[in-house]
Amino acid sequence: MKLAVLLAAAMVLGVASVGVGESSEVSGVQSNGGITPEVWSDVQEAQIDGYFSVKCEPKTVGTYTYQCPSDNGSIGTVVVEIYKTTDGPYSGITFVNWSSTIAVSYVWVKGGPHGGSLYKYDTSSYSDSGLYTPINVNNNKPSDVSHVIFYYLSECVQPEPEHSSVKVTKLDDDTEEPLGGWVFTLFLKSLSNGGDVLWSKIYQETTGEDGSVVWEELDPGDYKVEETLQDEWVSVCPSNCSYEFTLEALEVKELQFRNKRVPEVIYGTISGMKFYDEDDNGEKDDEEAGLPDWKIQLYSDSPAGAPMLSQVSGKELVDEVTTDEDGEFEFSGLDLGRYYLKEDMTTEQAVYWHQTTPEDNWFVVELTPQAHNVADVLFGNTDKLTAEEPPQEEPPDEELPDEEVPEEIVEEEVPLSKPPSDEVLPEVLPGEVIPEEEVVVEEETTEDVGDQIIAEAEIPLTVLPTTGGISPEILYGLGALVAGIGGIIRKRGKE
Repeated sequence: MKLAVLLAAAMVLGVASVGVGESSEVSGVQSNGGITPEVWSDVQEAQIDGYFSVKCEPKTVGTYTYQCPSDNGSIGTVVVEIYKTTDGPYSGITFVNWSSTIAVSYVWVKGGPHGGSLYKYDTSSYSDSGLYTPINVNNNKPSDVSHVIFYYLSECVQPEPEHSSVKVTKLDDDTEEPLGGWVFTLFLKSLSNGGDVLWSKIYQETTGEDGSVVWEELDPGDYKVEETLQDEWVSVCPSNCSYEFTLEALEVKELQFRNKRVPEVIYGTISGMKFYDEDDNGEKDDEEAGLPDWKIQLYSDSPAGAPMLSQVSGKELVDEVTTDEDGEFEFSGLDLGRYYLKEDMTTEQAVYWHQTTPEDNWFVVELTPQAHNVADVLFGNTDKLTAEEPPQEEPPDEELPDEEVPEEIVEEEVPLSKPPSDEVLPEVLPGEVIPEEEVVVEEETTEDVGDQIIAEAEIPLTVLPTTGGISPEILYGLGALVAGIGGIIRKRGKE
């Protein structure tokens, strides 16, 4: 009779604020949600006025789902999990976790001979964990759970919309710095009447200075976030610039996009001149001009990491150019690496020219990020026909002793005939000629104009060098002979 009166009073009040048969020796265990239960002794189940209830009677540990009907026909769901603890003072004892799609006001946990624990919630509670039966005074531990009763309002109040959110963070993969100014688009997945997947664009935002975008108050569903890739950047994570995911109720989804800048592509140039090495010294002097119309060839290593050039074999011809009117050439747009340059001398050019620099006909050029523009590669040539030949050293004169002088190089003195004692001959140097006094020969005219009269020739006397010359006596004799012949000719002419 006493129990019935107390239960009736509890129904009228609509709450169970006083434990029936409550004993000071029996206590309840606080739940993980911070709810301390009221313990009702010797009672199988609590009766709460104005609330609907659903009873769960698990036979063993496990997860159980129950439907919670209401007076307006709506259905809620409550899920009960029964587990055994594995640590702490109550190890091995069963306890209760629960969740519900409708608001729960009370949970009754019964087990053992000491009644049950009544956990009281407000109308906004939809889950809790770590619920126990009352403490057994015999062993100072809770008893195992025998059944659980959930009490909820008759109108079956539905929970507030369980909104979710998505947060995007944009980072530089190299520096870990946030990237502002990046555009992100949020899509919601749906199906067409034909079953095709459709992605509907619902939001588009740009990251701020902190590199983040947040979308809130999202309903559960299937979503996709996609970034708009910027020039000079590549996507690192995700590789396809987008994430697809399912958003659960009350979930905060955090997504990270990482990008890095595309490395700057550096191209190199090699330039120089083909010049006329006029002085054949292998160096370009200011006054030495360029040579046009010469072919310059560019080679590279065929195998990667090849050693320095030792021969043409194994080298690949990359390009060739012809020197311009100033003898200049250039190779541009080259990838970084090692190159080899040489001039391509034709057979005709080889007849007239030879190379003075470089000595082995090859230039080796290494293009690096720090030195990718190489100039002043100079090829020098000189003309074979006009090139100066090295001077020949003359052997020193060999002095011979006086007695060994050859006879042919000794001048022999030829004695001259002495002139009359009253004449003094001038001193004559070798090779000098002194004219002889003219001998006047009278010309006799003749009436026979047909005859040619030969006058006496004027024979100058020449003093010749004494070495190998004709003596004056011979010359005087020749003059007298000529004069005599002339007289005979004149005499015959008169006859």
